Amino acid sequence: MQMMIDKAGHAETRLRDVKARQYKRLYFSCFIVFLVVTAIDRILPGQWRFRHAESDAATADRKSIVEEAREQAGVFVPYLFMNL
Repeated sequence: MQMMIDKAGHAETRLRDVKARQYKRLYFSCFIVFLVVTAIDRILPGQWRFRHAESDAATADRKSIVEEAREQAGVFVPYLFMNL
């Protein structure tokens, strides 16, 4: 099976790869930042937290630090990536 690629198609593929690598770098960078912020948020006493202290029922059902950081990065990065 042979595949013929002209220069324009090849350039488009390379551009897509570059954008994918940029997105992954942004995602990883934001994930690390949100991971640190979420860890600090969990360590702080309730009245010092970035968000208001949660009730005991909500505390039992909350996500892990990694899940929260992944969710926050997943929400934030697409908006950041739109400006590139």
